[in-house]
Amino acid sequence: MSAKICIEGGGNDAFTLRICKSAFVQYCEKVVRPLRMPRIVASGSRDEAYRDFITSLSDRRYDLVSLLVDSEDPVQTTSAIDHLRNRDRWQLPQTSAQQIFLMTQCMESWFLADKDTLEQYYGQGFLRNSLPARTNVEAIPKAEVMNSLEHASAPCQKKKYHKTNHGFAILALINPTLVEAASQHARLFNDFLRGL
Repeated sequence: MSAKICIEGGGNDAFTLRICKSAFVQYCEKVVRPLRMPRIVASGSRDEAYRDFITSLSDRRYDLVSLLVDSEDPVQTTSAIDHLRNRDRWQLPQTSAQQIFLMTQCMESWFLADKDTLEQYYGQGFLRNSLPARTNVEAIPKAEVMNSLEHASAPCQKKKYHKTNHGFAILALINPTLVEAASQHARLFNDFLRGL
């Protein structure tokens, strides 16, 4: 089976798109069975990822095309497709309901599920105890996620959390098993990867 995943991230710079893609590949490699790795595409913005997904649905080179984007807000519906239709007004085909996945509420939420990796990455001075203690990372508002990461990392040699400088390196290191235990939407994505 030939599969492709269009992912939000990487901005509009060739270098950041490349490191974003590499980080997601490294994350997915920890979940996907050998020889089943999908083609990962860092699309840039949310809207670019959506456009890539819609265009790729008609690309006959792929048996399966999926989309992974930040939810940006709490998910109040039972499905990712309903959330994106309501929040972003995206015209998503109903047949794609099992192909759309969310990082709830943002990619950085996943990091909070693996505090050991965060502490190892930042090293001395990292304020681990200042991170939110909630076990369901999806319930932590995006602003709180970002503020807590910036605060916890500010005293470290690597300095305050920065998405491009730190985010993709951390994503490549985190443990998907811990992430899915703290996020039902991450579990759905990981289950999808395992099923390829």
